[in-house]
Amino acid sequence: MTATVGHNLYPKVTPGTYEIEYKDQGDKTFSGTHEEGYPTTYTRFTETFLKGATKDGYIFGGWYTDRHCEDEKTKVSSIESTAAGEKRLYAKWTPITYTIVFDKNTIDTNGNDLIGSVDGNVQTLDCTYDVTTTLPGEIYSITGYDLIGWNTKADGTGEYIVFKV
Repeated sequence: MTATVGHNLYPKVTPGTYEIEYKDQGDKTFSGTHEEGYPTTYTRFTETFLKGATKDGYIFGGWYTDRHCEDEKTKVSSIESTAAGEKRLYAKWTPITYTIVFDKNTIDTNGNDLIGSVDGNVQTLDCTYDVTTTLPGEIYSITGYDLIGWNTKADGTGEYIVFKV
């Protein structure tokens, strides 16, 4: 149709669709795994709900619009329907902390139950995932045996861990 005098023309519009970029806190490359069905785009005038994420050794603390993930006011669980433009969201990760317990009970290679002694000052050690922890030196002793490492099971069938002292 050619516009001529006497015709009114009206714009035809559709709500915009925008990209969502996911990063780790501190503006680092996203290192986790998204939950299935996570949104990569959103459309204006439609609220878009965000999915969680996982990462080995870490607790997911939510999505933030602030790259430092420090201000709870910037934590979001959805993109509001009034939003427009590309969005960058930051995952807050908190490393898991755990306690290693040094047990004095063991079984030797001949199947004998043995009880050694563990230094009373170092029976447990708190550790944080992905942070190198220096283990104490001579914390275990048993007459007639040399400590060559630790195992996650007293009978030696678990994960064998060697600590150099």
